[in-house]
Amino acid sequence: MKDHFKKGAFALVEGRIRSRKWTDQDGNNRLSKTIIANRVLHMERKAAESNAESEASDGENLDDVPF
Repeated sequence: MKDHFKKGAFALVEGRIRSRKWTDQDGNNRLSKTIIANRVLHMERKAAESNAESEASDGENLDDVPF
């Protein structure tokens, strides 16, 4: 997955979660969760959100925007 997505990218994942419980060598109960994905889609941010973020990153104050 890391080859297809950048950090912070939005994704829609359809599938199921598999839980596994076991006891380790020291006698501690352990639990792990694995996501079994049937479908993964790239999601895009809304244009208004991405524009507001780019303006904020340019150093502008969003409180000055009239809406």
